[in-house]
Amino acid sequence: DKMSKSLGNLRTIREALEKYSADALRIFVLSSHYRSSLTYSEEALEAAERGIERLQNAGHIELDDAGLGYNYIFNTDPFRQKFIEAMDDDFNTARAMAILFDLARDINRAGESGSGVASAQRLLVELANVLGLTLKPPQKPLPDVEPLRKLLVSINQWRKLVGLNEISINKMPGEVESLMELITSTRSALRDKEQWEYADKIRSRLVELNIAIEDTVKGTVWKYKR
Repeated sequence: DKMSKSLGNLRTIREALEKYSADALRIFVLSSHYRSSLTYSEEALEAAERGIERLQNAGHIELDDAGLGYNYIFNTDPFRQKFIEAMDDDFNTARAMAILFDLARDINRAGESGSGVASAQRLLVELANVLGLTLKPPQKPLPDVEPLRKLLVSINQWRKLVGLNEISINKMPGEVESLMELITSTRSALRDKEQWEYADKIRSRLVELNIAIEDTVKGTVWKYKR
């Protein structure tokens, strides 16, 4: 179709960068062969954003000893060779991107088992750089402090109802990270007491503030979606 501002089907790079990271835009373009047509959609860009987050996490994964695991030798040679073959195949960036995601998957698996993945991480960043991907996590936007402090006031009431000590309002921290630590630790305590209703209320209130939380083996992690 014809593209024009009047039809509402035109997006400039500047407009796209207001919502998506530069690396996500690069992945969107590179995931299709340059001889193939490329269809723009918000869903495709959102998928690309999730994809770059997976690569970033694998490339910068923080393990207890990411570079000193000796119980598994990570053979990076096949990934490098396959990447070179893909790029030599008429600049097949779609295939090259698939290899990066395979490498990221194996890094995560090896890392979870306590194996050393430093060499694989270096290769992931190196090959990503070939495609122009920085894999540098963007500066995380932070939620406003005041709504979190108000949420903690409500949480204090719930803590009291289930027999947990109240949080001193006067000593309540003013930093987002510290406030979120109090909120997520309270939710964990409520879950331990099987107070699912109050724990779910905390999650729901955070969702209203555009904050997503996820329970992992290493504890609860949160992400602010502006």
